[in-house]
Amino acid sequence: MILKLFRPTPPDDTIARLYGTIVAQARTPAFYQLYGVPDTVSGRLEMMMLHMVLILQHLERGAACLRSVRDCSTRSARTWMIACVRWASAILGCREPCG
Repeated sequence: MILKLFRPTPPDDTIARLYGTIVAQARTPAFYQLYGVPDTVSGRLEMMMLHMVLILQHLERGAACLRSVRDCSTRSARTWMIACVRWASAILGCREPCG
Protein backbone atom coordinates (compact mmCIF):
# COMPACT_ATOMS: atom_id res chain seq x y z
CA MET A 1 0.00 0.00 0.00
CA ILE A 2 2.77 2.47 0.84
CA LEU A 3 4.53 1.64 -2.43
CA LYS A 4 1.78 3.51 -4.29
CA LEU A 5 3.32 6.72 -2.92
CA PHE A 6 6.57 6.06 -4.74
CA ARG A 7 5.19 5.17 -8.17
CA PRO A 8 5.74 7.77 -10.84
CA THR A 9 2.65 9.77 -11.61
CA PRO A 10 1.97 11.71 -14.75
CA PRO A 11 3.20 15.30 -14.47
CA ASP A 12 0.55 17.81 -13.55
CA ASP A 13 1.55 21.45 -13.88
CA THR A 14 -1.19 22.56 -11.50
CA ILE A 15 0.21 20.48 -8.63
CA ALA A 16 3.79 21.54 -9.41
CA ARG A 17 2.78 25.21 -9.43
CA LEU A 18 0.76 24.85 -6.22
CA TYR A 19 3.63 23.12 -4.43
CA GLY A 20 6.11 25.70 -5.75
CA THR A 21 3.90 28.53 -4.51
CA ILE A 22 3.64 26.97 -1.05
CA VAL A 23 7.40 26.53 -0.80
CA ALA A 24 8.09 30.05 -2.10
CA GLN A 25 5.68 31.59 0.39
CA ALA A 26 7.20 29.59 3.25
CA ARG A 27 10.65 30.94 2.30
CA THR A 28 9.56 34.58 2.51
CA PRO A 29 12.41 36.39 4.34
CA ALA A 30 10.01 38.35 6.55
CA PHE A 31 9.17 35.21 8.55
CA TYR A 32 12.83 34.73 9.46
CA GLN A 33 13.87 38.39 9.79
CA LEU A 34 10.82 40.05 11.33
CA TYR A 35 8.90 37.29 13.08
CA GLY A 36 11.81 35.33 14.55
CA VAL A 37 11.25 32.00 12.84
CA PRO A 38 14.58 30.16 13.13
CA ASP A 39 16.35 29.83 9.78
CA THR A 40 17.05 26.13 10.28
CA VAL A 41 15.83 22.93 8.66
CA SER A 42 13.13 22.52 11.31
CA GLY A 43 12.14 26.20 11.11
CA ARG A 44 11.72 25.99 7.35
CA LEU A 45 9.84 22.70 7.67
CA GLU A 46 7.44 24.27 10.17
CA MET A 47 6.81 27.23 7.87
CA MET A 48 6.20 24.95 4.90
CA MET A 49 3.84 22.77 6.91
CA LEU A 50 1.97 25.84 8.18
CA HIS A 51 1.45 27.08 4.64
CA MET A 52 0.55 23.58 3.46
CA VAL A 53 -2.13 23.23 6.16
CA LEU A 54 -3.56 26.67 5.37
CA ILE A 55 -3.80 26.02 1.63
CA LEU A 56 -5.15 22.49 2.13
CA GLN A 57 -7.86 23.79 4.45
CA HIS A 58 -8.77 26.32 1.82
CA LEU A 59 -8.82 23.71 -0.97
CA GLU A 60 -10.82 21.19 1.04
CA ARG A 61 -13.80 23.55 0.93
CA GLY A 62 -14.28 22.70 -2.75
CA ALA A 63 -15.10 19.08 -3.61
CA ALA A 64 -13.46 19.44 -7.03
CA CYS A 65 -10.12 20.14 -5.35
CA LEU A 66 -9.84 16.85 -3.46
CA ARG A 67 -7.46 15.40 -6.05
CA SER A 68 -5.26 18.50 -5.82
CA VAL A 69 -5.17 18.22 -2.04
CA ARG A 70 -4.09 14.58 -2.20
CA ASP A 71 -1.50 15.15 -4.91
CA CYS A 72 0.00 18.18 -3.22
CA SER A 73 0.30 16.31 0.08
CA THR A 74 1.95 13.38 -1.69
CA ARG A 75 4.41 15.65 -3.50
CA SER A 76 5.31 17.40 -0.25
CA ALA A 77 5.85 14.12 1.59
CA ARG A 78 8.04 12.77 -1.23
CA THR A 79 10.14 15.93 -1.39
CA TRP A 80 10.79 15.99 2.35
CA MET A 81 11.50 12.26 2.46
CA ILE A 82 14.12 12.60 -0.29
CA ALA A 83 15.65 15.62 1.46
CA CYS A 84 15.88 13.71 4.75
CA VAL A 85 17.53 10.72 3.07
CA ARG A 86 20.10 12.99 1.42
CA TRP A 87 20.72 14.82 4.68
CA ALA A 88 21.19 11.53 6.57
CA SER A 89 23.49 10.26 3.81
CA ALA A 90 25.66 13.34 4.16
CA ILE A 91 25.83 12.98 7.95
CA LEU A 92 26.72 9.30 7.70
CA GLY A 93 29.39 10.06 5.11
CA CYS A 94 27.90 8.04 2.24
CA ARG A 95 29.71 8.72 -0.99
CA GLU A 96 26.54 8.30 -3.04
CA PRO A 97 23.10 9.38 -1.85
CA CYS A 98 21.22 6.42 -0.46
CA GLY A 99 17.93 7.60 -1.95
